[in-house]
Amino acid sequence: MFRYTVTDADYIKLAKRTLLHQRGERSTAIFRLLFATVLQMGAVFLYLLSHPDTKPWIRAGLIGLSVLWAVLGIYRYFFSGLRARMILNQVKTQNPGSLFWKEHCLKLKDETLILTYGRDEKELPVGDLSGVEHFEGLALLLEGRAVFDPVPEKIAESREWKRFEDEILALARQKKEEKFRKTAEDVRKNSSFSAFVKLSREEVAEDMVSMKKKSLFCRAGWSPLILFNLVFPIAVAVYFAVSGEWSVTAACLPIWIFLNWQTLSVFTPLYRNKMLKKVEAAGEEGYLLAVEEENIRLVTAEGSYPYRLSGLRKVLADGGRIDLIFENQKMLFIPEEAAGDFAEALRLRTKTRQKAETE
Repeated sequence: MFRYTVTDADYIKLAKRTLLHQRGERSTAIFRLLFATVLQMGAVFLYLLSHPDTKPWIRAGLIGLSVLWAVLGIYRYFFSGLRARMILNQVKTQNPGSLFWKEHCLKLKDETLILTYGRDEKELPVGDLSGVEHFEGLALLLEGRAVFDPVPEKIAESREWKRFEDEILALARQKKEEKFRKTAEDVRKNSSFSAFVKLSREEVAEDMVSMKKKSLFCRAGWSPLILFNLVFPIAVAVYFAVSGEWSVTAACLPIWIFLNWQTLSVFTPLYRNKMLKKVEAAGEEGYLLAVEEENIRLVTAEGSYPYRLSGLRKVLADGGRIDLIFENQKMLFIPEEAAGDFAEALRLRTKTRQKAETE
């Protein structure tokens, strides 16, 4: 059993972590900062330089908005600590009598983490524990993406806590493996085809990157928003280029890059690193693929995920493997070791569905 009080400084760290997650990847955050400062201010400068006859009030308005945008960009990037303190003050104002500010008591009982503070109590089955993240001295017990409770640095650095952390993480892995085996067994019983796949996380990440790149070059991979972001800035640039407004045309380039950064990043090592982090658990545990009556089901240690056959938009063959692209840009790849039998099962299931729809 551990007793501790989470201080304001600890809650500020927790709020800071939330802000950093909202900010996204460091590379994307840096690009947004550059766009909000150097790029947009440069575009405004070039416009005013090429239009010396601009009315004073319009010139002042453009400069004011540009400076305001830059200040907000700098504030969002560099002052996460100050923003975190403001968030904490707001939460404390809205919940002045909350018992969550009292002493916390954390214990493991019957394979369940029990947290009490004051008269309140909440529980987390160890099998639902996603992990323990260490952030600026805090040990954060994770329930999915949410934080079950932040454990202060003084407790998190003790030998007792490290032994406790190893114990609950080992128990969590055991419970997830048991749940995975049970779910996989149930899915196998209700599917026309199933195959267990074991790949390293590097192989899974490479396959996901390859599949994402290919999806961008087929119709099923495009959404109206992606098309708009790609085409609209170019159309605006062409219009102003024809009109001789070269400063506006030049400003369209950073805007185009900013709007399409998520798509362009797929072709950089940054996207591969992102996929590596995303599939870490799946790469270690393996996964089950199954063809059901209405779905293609993916079962991993983290959960069971159905992909509706009615939403299948494209099937791409790449050597011995198969890539499936569904509506809403959902993707699934079938490795070479399971591709042959899977393709036959999918063909038979699709044929049966089409026959049933025509009758």
